[in-house]
Amino acid sequence: MTMDMPKNVDIAINLLQSAGFEAYAVGGCVRDSLLGKTPNDWDITTSAKPEDMKSVFADFHCIDTGIKHGTVTVVIDGEPLEITTFRLDGEYEDNRHPKSVTFTSNLGADLGRRDFTVNAMAYSKMTETVDLFGGQNDLKNKIIRCVGDPDRRFNEDALRILRALRFASALDFEIEEKTAQSLLKNRALLGNISDLTPDLMVKPADMLPLDRYAMDLALTAHARVEEAYLNYEFHKVFHTLHGLCATDLSSFYLDVLKDRLYSSLPDSRERRSAQTALYEILLLLLRDMAPVLSFTAEEAYRYLPDALKPSGGDGAPVPTVLAMPARDTAAYALSDAQRADWAQVMAVRAEVTRAIEPLRKAGTLGHSLDTHVNLFVDERVDKALASSGADMRAVCIVSALDILPFAKAPVDAVYGELEGLAVEVRKAGGEKCERCWIYSEELGTDPVHPTLCPRCTQVMRELEGRS
Repeated sequence: MTMDMPKNVDIAINLLQSAGFEAYAVGGCVRDSLLGKTPNDWDITTSAKPEDMKSVFADFHCIDTGIKHGTVTVVIDGEPLEITTFRLDGEYEDNRHPKSVTFTSNLGADLGRRDFTVNAMAYSKMTETVDLFGGQNDLKNKIIRCVGDPDRRFNEDALRILRALRFASALDFEIEEKTAQSLLKNRALLGNISDLTPDLMVKPADMLPLDRYAMDLALTAHARVEEAYLNYEFHKVFHTLHGLCATDLSSFYLDVLKDRLYSSLPDSRERRSAQTALYEILLLLLRDMAPVLSFTAEEAYRYLPDALKPSGGDGAPVPTVLAMPARDTAAYALSDAQRADWAQVMAVRAEVTRAIEPLRKAGTLGHSLDTHVNLFVDERVDKALASSGADMRAVCIVSALDILPFAKAPVDAVYGELEGLAVEVRKAGGEKCERCWIYSEELGTDPVHPTLCPRCTQVMRELEGRS
């Protein structure tokens, strides 16, 4: 199968191959292309070492994104492209990061260190699809399967447990039996990358607006589920929970939340607010699924740290999910007026997504973070956005976003279905921060962190000051 690669990807691979190196598109972009989807990002893997890449791309702007791990970002036609040397990972020290990496000239070794077979494929026009671990067959059969030993993959990086569940949900795939068994066996590893305790949770009034909105979505679903149980309408239980997990959480909230969880200070209000919402949503999900997915709910509850398990009448954590008392979550709910404001926020987000998509399909833009969006809004929409408190840049997952008067909308702005809104999409200015991937025109203002945006620079300064 011949893949339609963006121009900058084609140029990069051709230049590397012409210089005598192997080079391939790799990972999620190959998976999505084989599924008939437009990839959000394109990554390249190559036998060229970082110093070789800089020589090959001497006529282009190169950024040492992760030079120690073999990654160089090359800007071609104004678009940044991450290119990484074939590598082997050393021993993992924290169920998350390898202590070291070793460069290799063997593509198979590089693909063999990856998480799932559907993500362990490479492609170039010279070789077409390189599939050493049965990824195409698993795509055809809709299966998520670890590359090699599942226990090893999950012990290397505990977040792969969550990635397996997310891929299965987003793609509507099944998790292969051995992978599923290993996922259950090793789920306690997630505790190694968690740092939330009850005293660190954020009160409802202090939560960020987005987290309050996510809590309200979960509470609304919870009310529907409870009513469905009382009326023995179990199909409504399934559809409500599936919609909450697949649409509200996976396709929206968790997608938006990644930036804040990864980039904020570990103990910041921004991160703690998100963790609090995720914790409360988890407890709601466990209560709602327990009657029909008893074993799954019980297993998940068992691996919660005792400190995070709800307490019974004696103050001790309840031993089973079926004994979990109802929690007082009324303070998290939004008012009708707040829900109306957030309905406007989500309508605007949908219009921004629609405006960006044609540019992505045309190859003009890649990820939504490549964009600077101008929203031209009338008084009604402006008031709703302001009242919601939403960070529209984060909600729309773009690098920059400005809100301007509706009357100033240019003639080529995109007018969608939402009255009082016009959207203008253009290429984000500046360069891509290697830490958060957001474009900034103030990149490198700190000589100690020349590849970081001001926000990430501030975070790194704080972390370095603590060490």
